[in-house]
Amino acid sequence: ALQEVTRNTIGVIEKRFTAGGYVDTEKSQIPPYPHDSYFTKCYIRRDSPWRCTTSSRVPFAASRMTRDLLTVSLSGPIGLSARIANTHLESTGPEQAQRLAQLRSAMAAVAGAPAPPFCALIGDLNLGAKDQVQDIAARHGLEDAFGSEKPLRYTWDCNTNLNVQRMLGMPAGPKCRFDRCYFKVSEASGGTTAG
Repeated sequence: ALQEVTRNTIGVIEKRFTAGGYVDTEKSQIPPYPHDSYFTKCYIRRDSPWRCTTSSRVPFAASRMTRDLLTVSLSGPIGLSARIANTHLESTGPEQAQRLAQLRSAMAAVAGAPAPPFCALIGDLNLGAKDQVQDIAARHGLEDAFGSEKPLRYTWDCNTNLNVQRMLGMPAGPKCRFDRCYFKVSEASGGTTAG
């Protein structure tokens, strides 16, 4: 899942991802409505047991930054299914109310009925400490993949976030930004939220 793809970079991304064995989850390279700056994209490995069954892109109506929600439905082995949504929410402090409205809408869309065994909202959510998203996520049964306890909540800092350190397999990592991921695994899927 990518955010901040531009009309100038999509050709290079498509060429490299195709060569690397990935396929675009959408029929068109560029979203059908105007994107003056950048947009999101989702790709899946060609040899993955998961297949994209549908994808949809819905603009956030009140967005001043042409933000939208790209939702992909997947079918997998032994009849499993998943729903993945990728977004880039409104940024900056003055846009907090709009960002939280977008977050509520995105979480409802990804975790709403009928919910598949696995669903995830990923992307550049531009969430800060002032945004207080735990209640919003809990309402939709979604968990923060990086955790919410100190020092796990610092998703952008590989030197502080123990989950990121475990994922990278090293005691400390580079200072960089990891996009957020909220997910839900149903008990019926036999899945677990641990690790």
